[in-house]
Amino acid sequence: MRYNFIMRFPIFTACFLACISASSQASWQNFGSFDAADFYNAHLGLVCIGGGHGPVERVVDGAFTGVLAMGVTQIAIQDSGRAWATDGDSLYLGTNAWTSWRATLGQPFITLVRATPQALFIYSDSDLYRTAGDTMLTLVQGIPHGDSITAMDYFSASWLIAVSSTNIYLSTDSGANWTLVLGKMNGSASVFADTEHHLVFTGGDNLRESTDSGWTWSVIAPPPEFDFGNFGGQVFGAHDCSGTFYITNSITNGSNSDIMRSQDGGITFESVGPSPLFQTSTGNAWIFDRGSTVFWKARYYQTGLDIYVSYDGVDGLIPDSVGSAITVTTDTVFDTMCAEASVPFDISVASSICMGVRIDSVSVLHANGIIAKSIVPQTLFGGGAAFSLSYSGTTPGTDFVMLRLLFHSLEWGFKEHVDFPILAYSVSSPAKLISTDSLQFGDVPLDTSERRSFQITNSGCSLLQIDSLVSSNPAVFSLPSLKFPFNMKRDSTANIFVTFSPRTIGVALESLELGTNAGHEFIELEGQGVKVTDAVDDESVKRTGIEIYPNPATTIFYVHGANVGASYALIDVLGRIAQRGFLEGQTISVLSLPEGMYLLKCGANTERVIISPK
Repeated sequence: MRYNFIMRFPIFTACFLACISASSQASWQNFGSFDAADFYNAHLGLVCIGGGHGPVERVVDGAFTGVLAMGVTQIAIQDSGRAWATDGDSLYLGTNAWTSWRATLGQPFITLVRATPQALFIYSDSDLYRTAGDTMLTLVQGIPHGDSITAMDYFSASWLIAVSSTNIYLSTDSGANWTLVLGKMNGSASVFADTEHHLVFTGGDNLRESTDSGWTWSVIAPPPEFDFGNFGGQVFGAHDCSGTFYITNSITNGSNSDIMRSQDGGITFESVGPSPLFQTSTGNAWIFDRGSTVFWKARYYQTGLDIYVSYDGVDGLIPDSVGSAITVTTDTVFDTMCAEASVPFDISVASSICMGVRIDSVSVLHANGIIAKSIVPQTLFGGGAAFSLSYSGTTPGTDFVMLRLLFHSLEWGFKEHVDFPILAYSVSSPAKLISTDSLQFGDVPLDTSERRSFQITNSGCSLLQIDSLVSSNPAVFSLPSLKFPFNMKRDSTANIFVTFSPRTIGVALESLELGTNAGHEFIELEGQGVKVTDAVDDESVKRTGIEIYPNPATTIFYVHGANVGASYALIDVLGRIAQRGFLEGQTISVLSLPEGMYLLKCGANTERVIISPK
C-alpha cells in the first residue's frame, strides 16, 4: 500500500514537480519555498516562509500553524517539545511543542549547527559554542578558532561527531571537549551516525566510514559497476535501525547529479536517480521511515530555495508498508475438551525495524473452536513481544485456525495486517454411562398401574448415544415411546419412566436392556401384584385410629388420634423413609418434602397422605 501526495499532504503550492524525465523513476514533489526548515519526523516539522519576513510555522501533515511572527534564517529542532531558531543575531527558544517562543540571548553572526538531546551547538564569530541552560553559551574546547563546523550528529547525548570542511572531531562528554580524529579532507559538510550499527559516515571529497563510533576512518570506494572513481558528495541517513542512507554524488551523468543509496550500512549501493532539479546544490536533507521519506533542500541554479519530498525512497523501491518487517510465530494448541478452562497459548511478534510499530489487535479469520483474542496493545521499536490468547475446542480433531494480526507504523499511521495459521488439536475422553441398576415397585393391586423412573447419566466428555431400551416383558413393565438413537451431552441426565401393570398375583421379576455406545446395562425390575383387599386401601385406612387433615397437604398437616411423643415415618412410593420423627403436638411439617403420595406410619396406624405443590 502506498499513499499519494494528495492523501498525505494537501497541495499548498502551485508548483508540483512531476517526474524529472520520462526515464526517471524519481517521485519528487514540491513541498514549498522556505528560508529555513527542520523536520522531526515524516509528519512534523518547522518552516519559515521565504523572504526573511516570517512567520515560523509548525507543520503537521501539511497543516500549517504560525508559532513565531518574525522571520528567521535557521531552525534546529531539539526534541518534540523544544526547538531553536536564529535570524543571525538573536537566538530564540521554542517550548510547549514549539508553540511558545522567546528570545534567549544576542550573539553576532550566529549559525545553528545542531541540537542534541542536551545542548544546542552554534558557530559564532569563528568559534563553536554550546548552550548551558537556556540563556548562556560556553565555548567548547578542542576545536581551533576559525575551523567552521558545518555538521554534527550523535550516538547519544554524550557521544558526538562533528565535521568541518577538512576535519572530523569526536566528543565523549556531550560536546564540552573535542578530539581531532581525522584531517586533510576536502569539502566535507555532512555526517550521519548510524546508531543501530555503530557506524558513522561523512561526505565530501570521498565517502568515509568509521566502524568504531568515530575513532578511526576509511574511504568507501564505489562498486566496480559504477563509472566513477569515488563517492564525492554529502551524506544523509535515516536515524532508525535500517542503516539506510543517501549520498549526493557530485559526478554527473549527462546533466543530472546522481543520488546513491545504501540500505545495508554502506555494504552495497544503488543509483536511485537524479536530484529533484537539474544542476541543484544540496544544503540539507532529512531522511525518515527506513529511507522512504526524503525531504530535500535544493537550490535551482543558485536561485530559489525549495524543499522537495519523496515518500517512496526516491525510486519507488522502498514502500511505506512495514508488513514485511513483522513476523509471527505461534504455539501448537492441545486441548482436552473435558477441561472446564480454555487452553492458553502465546503468539510471538517480532519487528526487524526499530521505528515504532503499534500492535493493535488480533482477529479470527477461521476457527472451529472458540478463541479469546483480546490483547493489550503494545508498541515495538525493534525486538519482539508475546501476546496470550486461549482456545476452547468444540469438536474432536484438528482445527486449522487462521488469525490476523493488525498493526500500524507510528510514522505512517495507516493500518496493516499479517495473517498466520495455528494448529489446534482437540481430544475428548469417551462417553461414560451411569444408570439406575434396579427399580422396586412394591405391592400394586391388580388392574392398576404404578410408575417409577430411572436415570441415565453421561459423566464422560463425548456424546453418549442411546441406541436401544428394551423391556423383557413389555405387557407388564412398559416403556414410553422413544425414538432411537438419541444423544446425551456430557454431564447430562435423562429420566425415563417405567410403568408396572401386574396381570397376576405374585412377584414379577423382569429387566430392561439399555444399549449405548458406552456399553450395555441391565436394569432389574421387581413388583408384586396383589388383590385389592390385600392392599392398604381406603377402607383399611378408615379402620385406623388416626385422621389426617388437610389431605392433600401443602406445608403441614394435622394428625388426630395419635399420642403426643409417638414416633412417625413418612414413606415414599419407592418404599424409602422420606422423613421420620416424634409427634411433639398434632402437626407434622412437610415443607421440605417434594410433592407426591406418601404413607404415614404412626405407631400401629397407617394412613395415605398426599403432598400437593407448594
